[in-house]
Amino acid sequence: MEETTFNIFQNLAFPIAVSAVLFVGGFYFAKKMLQEMHDREQSNLKLRDQYIAYLQMANTELIGAIKENSTAFNNFSQTLDEFKKLLKDH
Repeated sequence: MEETTFNIFQNLAFPIAVSAVLFVGGFYFAKKMLQEMHDREQSNLKLRDQYIAYLQMANTELIGAIKENSTAFNNFSQTLDEFKKLLKDH
């Protein structure tokens, strides 16, 4: 790369050579930035998918806990009704 840069400065006028080197450098910089953006986007998508899976699992567990609490509350309510009837009878 050093030799080609040196040859550009020898064969072309200085402003053209500087422009060419800056253009090539800008191209490599842009290519690297695009690759980094792509990698970051893929990482963010993976993290998002993991977060969605976690939320779905937490939602499933929460629904299970609510069902269990509802069943326990209904059983408790029936037990209180039976206790109420027992107290009325005696």
